[in-house]
Amino acid sequence: MADLTHLDFLLRGSNCWNDWRAENPATVPQFSGADLRRIQLGGADLKGAKFAGCDLRRARLSGAKMAQADFFFADLSWADMVEPDLTCANLSLANLFACNLYGADLRKADLFGANLSGSNLSRVSFTEADLRNCDFGGALLRDTDFSGADLRDSRALTQDQVDTADGDPQTRLPEGLVKPEHWFW
Repeated sequence: MADLTHLDFLLRGSNCWNDWRAENPATVPQFSGADLRRIQLGGADLKGAKFAGCDLRRARLSGAKMAQADFFFADLSWADMVEPDLTCANLSLANLFACNLYGADLRKADLFGANLSGSNLSRVSFTEADLRNCDFGGALLRDTDFSGADLRDSRALTQDQVDTADGDPQTRLPEGLVKPEHWFW
């Protein structure tokens, strides 16, 4: 359940939120289940925040600091999230349909079962991320880094997509896909 005080400061925008956050660094922001459609929080400090089950459709979160945030089962479809810090974030079962995640840092993130179909995943770092059971249908994967990632049982991931991405010998692919030669330095 969302904390109404946290929501009040968040809805005032990034500057107000960041000021409140600086004054309350030990507080874990709680927004679970909130309707935050179309919210504009570019550059906001949302590290460790709880967004489980939130409606964040068409949210603007570019440059936001969301390391270790919890987006379990959140709807982030059509969100604009250019270059956010999502290291170690929980995005399992999240809907990221048609998201712009260009340049996102998703190292060691949990995206188990996430819907990434139609998303721009160019220049995203999925290093050591859990991408099992994700849907990659129609996703753009130019210069995407899958080094050490687990992509087993991913759906709609094609050999062409894999060939345009980066990875390494530790990357685990779904059955039937082959690691490109450039993954073996």
